Amino acid sequence: MNAVASRLPGSIGGSADLNPSTHTALSGLGDFEPAGMNAPDKQGAADGVWGYAGRNLYFGVREHGMGAILNGLAAHGGTVPFGATSVDVTKHGIDKAYGVRKLRDVLHIAIDKMIFVGDAVFPGGNDYPAKEAGAQSIEVRDPHETKRVIEAIIACQEES
Repeated sequence: MNAVASRLPGSIGGSADLNPSTHTALSGLGDFEPAGMNAPDKQGAADGVWGYAGRNLYFGVREHGMGAILNGLAAHGGTVPFGATSVDVTKHGIDKAYGVRKLRDVLHIAIDKMIFVGDAVFPGGNDYPAKEAGAQSIEVRDPHETKRVIEAIIACQEES
């Protein structure tokens, strides 16, 4: 997100997971919260102004709330909201198809509109159930390739 934040000045968002694991913190662009608020347990505070000019939102592990807020920002206009979560946060024995369907139900995003990025999207791989559920799937080798894929997706969105 940092790679495109300067080209998308209206971007604002965050993660319903830990920012360090989803790489959503916009460095140097501050936190959106009342000025002077002292919250020592931040998910991963990004330097910059703390106030209503901040572009980082902290949702905690609240996917439904994140979805509602981001949809409201998009409907209002004037911003380019973004959010992220991790499907890996499930109980042992629950596959990623369950996670994808749960995201559909909670965030009201059609599965065929989701993009799933994983390292084992092949038959038998632990990411394959997400592909079988209907999510557009991109196989990657490592976190660096994941970052490049996401940057490319965002660049394509900017062009359209």
